[in-house]
Amino acid sequence: MRLLVDTNVFMDVLYKREGLYATSKLFFETTREKYDQIYVCASTIKDLAYFIKKSVHDTRKTNELLVKIFGKVTKIVGISADDAINALYEDGDYEDNVLVEVSQSTMCDAIVTNNKKDFENKGICILTPKEYLKIRWD
Repeated sequence: MRLLVDTNVFMDVLYKREGLYATSKLFFETTREKYDQIYVCASTIKDLAYFIKKSVHDTRKTNELLVKIFGKVTKIVGISADDAINALYEDGDYEDNVLVEVSQSTMCDAIVTNNKKDFENKGICILTPKEYLKIRWD
């Protein structure tokens, strides 16, 4: 499976978010075992770098954490001009719309997020890490 992973799933692991950390961590471990592909938008990497640096206040530590993230990612995908423009014309949050457009242009099977409500009625499969785990282990 090709999975485009939303920023919040990485944040669950980085910040050990209560109630989400264990499942999101297991999600990343399982995708590797199942040979699934993790795609991430370049804009997600930029956002993660910003949040990490803001919390650790150390460029070296920020870079070390980003390298760990890169180790879980199969492909970092850019955003085409067409995807960016199409996202402008969709209802809802622009950043979420960009993920939908990128997932479609890269032929991903699903977007993995803990905010499914942000992607309602977008015409693409949306899974939480927990739902992914259920599908892959059943």
